[in-house]
Amino acid sequence: MIDLLGDFSIFAEKLRNLYSYYKLTFPDLECDIDKTIEQFKELAEYFRPMTIDTISYLNDAIVD
Repeated sequence: MIDLLGDFSIFAEKLRNLYSYYKLTFPDLECDIDKTIEQFKELAEYFRPMTIDTISYLNDAIVD
């Protein structure tokens, strides 16, 4: 989740690199990588309000 919700440009670059690798391995692979990245961007905004830093949350809960 941190890759998706952090700096999205880094996530997109990683996804493009993975796609390039798999495209070399599987030449018949057909995927619109730009459309896929756009879908992930929408998913990131969907999940953002439901996601918290669990380490901080649990530490605060233990202290309380």
